[in-house]
Amino acid sequence: MAFTRKFLSALGVEAEKIDEIITAHTEVTNALITERDGYKVKAEKYEDVTKERDDFKKKLEETPDVDKIQKEFEAYKSTVEGEKTTTMKVNALKDALKENGANEKIAKLLLKEFDLEKVEVEDGKIKDIEEIMKPISEQYSDLLTAQPTGSKMDVGGIVKNGNNGTQDDALLRKAMGIYEEKKE
Repeated sequence: MAFTRKFLSALGVEAEKIDEIITAHTEVTNALITERDGYKVKAEKYEDVTKERDDFKKKLEETPDVDKIQKEFEAYKSTVEGEKTTTMKVNALKDALKENGANEKIAKLLLKEFDLEKVEVEDGKIKDIEEIMKPISEQYSDLLTAQPTGSKMDVGGIVKNGNNGTQDDALLRKAMGIYEEKKE
């Protein structure tokens, strides 16, 4: 129902009072319209902010988990450092075996006899090398000898001492864990 002059006259309101009532009514109505328009703008902004929030949530879900990546990197770094340490230990042991008279092939075979977890390397050298090498030197003394003067090296790395390599072949078979000589 409209709030008009005709309506107010029908109610028996005086003409002076009608003008005052209409002016007050217009002021209140205009204030309400302004407030309503402000809420419309806020509602539109709310929709934009909600859409922006949802977009950020979606991007966040697509972004890899930083903690997971950090853990994977640390695991990879640890693996690489472990491999580097193992390689350093193996090379140091191989050098120590060669210094004790083992050739390249025998050194590779004898590396299997060491527990790399117990080997410590400092400045590229094995700590307590004498204690580590002692059991190997005793058990495989026949493999850890210097090459006799005048001996010739075969293509396979076996020292030939004029006995057609049978003694050295037997030593190599022993190191490889082959105890019977294969006949062809």
